[in-house]
Amino acid sequence: MINQETLKTFENLYYETYNDVLKYVICNCSNIEDVRDIVQNVYFEVLKKIKKDSKREISKAYIMGITKNKVKDYYRFNYKVKLISLFTPKEDLSLEEVLPSKENLEDNFLEREDIELIWKFLKKRK
Repeated sequence: MINQETLKTFENLYYETYNDVLKYVICNCSNIEDVRDIVQNVYFEVLKKIKKDSKREISKAYIMGITKNKVKDYYRFNYKVKLISLFTPKEDLSLEEVLPSKENLEDNFLEREDIELIWKFLKKRK
């Protein structure tokens, strides 16, 4: 259970660092759908650190270090998944399953446009 002091400390750190953490993750993550998960993992680590050692002050630089490590973990995990999928047998797949569908190509294009809009918005806010 979280006491009030820990919760207050966490809230202050969250509001102080959220915009910077979010910008860093968006700029360094290749899949916009994973941004929310990475940011959540960052602040989960921050909360665990506060609960473990409530007397030690956590700086913004420390939180950005956690953020960088979580982005690296994300890429490390994705690399392993891709490596494993390279060695799985694909003889049973039909041609339709191997080739990307027209809808997937359109979705990817729209997703890129969304990412560009978000990036332009973030640039304007800075």
